[in-house]
Amino acid sequence: MRYSGHQLLISAILGEIMTEATIKIDGMSCEHCVMRVRKAFETLGGIADLDVKIGSAHVTYDDSVVRREDLEAAVEAAGYKVAA
Repeated sequence: MRYSGHQLLISAILGEIMTEATIKIDGMSCEHCVMRVRKAFETLGGIADLDVKIGSAHVTYDDSVVRREDLEAAVEAAGYKVAA
């Protein structure tokens, strides 16, 4: 589930806290890789904002819906490695 700007504002008003994470990703080399990782994240619920680039992803998410471990598992399921 992606949140719209209005939903984010409502979440902020209601006191819901979004978590931000930047995940370093090994093995990405092209825009196809970017789309593959983006699609993997989009299957998860609770994603408010997503910026995937070659080598990393910046994700804003509701940690009551999805955990960082879930984000990392999505990267792995897409065929890439989470960098240490």
